[in-house]
Amino acid sequence: MNRHQVVATASFVALILALFSCETPVQQQVAADQTTGLFSVSMAKSSIPSEVARITALLTRPSSAPIRDSLSLPSIAPDTVVWTLRQIPVGTWEVLLQAFDSSGLLRYSGSAIVGIMQDRTTQATIIMQPVGSGVGSLQLFVVWGQGRKQWHLPTTNPVVQQTLGTYDADHYWLQKCWVLKDGATYKMYYHTGVGSNQEIALATSTDGSAWTKQGVVIPKNASIAWMSMGSSCPSVLKVDGLYKMWFNGKGIRMDGGIPVETPHNGIGFAQSADGVSWSINGSQLIPLDSTLVAVFAPSVFHDAGQYHMWYTIGRRIPATLFAPERTGFAVIYARSSDGLTWHSQQEISLSNSSSPWQSDGIVTPYVYRNESGWVMYFTGASNGHLRIGRAQSSDGAYWVQSSADPEFSLVHAAPWQITQVAYPSVIEENGVVRMWFSGLNAFPERWQIGYAEKQ
Repeated sequence: MNRHQVVATASFVALILALFSCETPVQQQVAADQTTGLFSVSMAKSSIPSEVARITALLTRPSSAPIRDSLSLPSIAPDTVVWTLRQIPVGTWEVLLQAFDSSGLLRYSGSAIVGIMQDRTTQATIIMQPVGSGVGSLQLFVVWGQGRKQWHLPTTNPVVQQTLGTYDADHYWLQKCWVLKDGATYKMYYHTGVGSNQEIALATSTDGSAWTKQGVVIPKNASIAWMSMGSSCPSVLKVDGLYKMWFNGKGIRMDGGIPVETPHNGIGFAQSADGVSWSINGSQLIPLDSTLVAVFAPSVFHDAGQYHMWYTIGRRIPATLFAPERTGFAVIYARSSDGLTWHSQQEISLSNSSSPWQSDGIVTPYVYRNESGWVMYFTGASNGHLRIGRAQSSDGAYWVQSSADPEFSLVHAAPWQITQVAYPSVIEENGVVRMWFSGLNAFPERWQIGYAEKQ
């Protein structure tokens, strides 16, 4: 069947930041010992339609009194309008925002479900869609394929996490996994570590859900300068009986004569006969250059004697009067006949790339081919917040997103209480799309690996 995604060009976006800490309630009656916090709505004034004069907020949930507030937009204000509601009890709330013009006519409306957690900042995006009278323009994006389906998360999430009494008990990072189906065994390669140092580890499974850790397989190697602090983001294939891994190193580079820790320090290669003991190529396949501050997260696919790689680059975006220096991300597509020497490198083109949830670019692509062509799952980055998107392509260079919205975000991750979702690895088998991804667990705050699926 065909799917029509409708985007109203007159819509605007409200970004919700919910910060929760213990406070003394003043806006509503709650128990004296009930944990409460802030609810903050942030909007770029330049994106708010000129006819909007007032915005109201309504927070509701069962067995609680509704919380209401309103904001009149000032005619003169900084570009970012921040609106804060205080003393919001911890829990799950439905948020309804409505925007009115100066005559009191409802012009826009949007809603979201927000999970409020103690001592954490959570984010949600509300698309404010036009309602009521008036005229506007409409833009249609048509994607031919199957209708959008819901993701299901088992209650066993996370499926790979830190284990007390073992080498990874204090590791903050368990993330950026790559799952390979090798016969009847699923093999997950992922990076694990604490601080700036990470190593690549292996876990195995017979069903893709229950995993057994096998330990570190690519340890930190001080003798190889470009990976002296470790490695991450593995991409693993089995070709002609040999395991091949592409990954990014973590090391030290010189920036203006000053040594700088570089966690995304170019792409390297290793090979193995058993998938456990690896021989590392001493030199990088794709190093950093003077224009880039990051080269990382390869995704390699082998087909008909040709290797295809998609990887992430980071470019420094200078500071302005209105924003600090930051890194802008993009994905590069390259090809190779042997998996070592790469050519025809080009930056991919992605539809809907201006969506707010990927305003800083996309990272960590995971690409494979099915009967419809190339499929890419990726991470969209925006102001430090991460979500997972999906796109399709016929040639690997020009991509059409399945939706202007994220394919997978915090809304889909319930009941697992996490504050970020990112770094997907996907296998399609027996009519099921199976995705392993990284989630930033709320309690305790550590990156762990989750699993989701959809028919």
